[in-house]
Amino acid sequence: MAITSLMLKDVASYDAIGATMTDIKKLNYLFGYNGSGKSTLSRMLYDQSRPQNERMAEYQYCTVTGFND
Repeated sequence: MAITSLMLKDVASYDAIGATMTDIKKLNYLFGYNGSGKSTLSRMLYDQSRPQNERMAEYQYCTVTGFND
């Protein structure tokens, strides 16, 4: 199943309000200034691919819809 939306919240450069991405396509291009959250997004997606008992606590408020559902 394809990723349909994701939210990053309370991790690295993302605050308690967080950031949500929707309307995600099969191919996406992310760009931004240093410190804007590109690597955090990548690490969060990797973390979500790991078994539940091996996931890192820092991504506990981040969600991915459609990934491993």
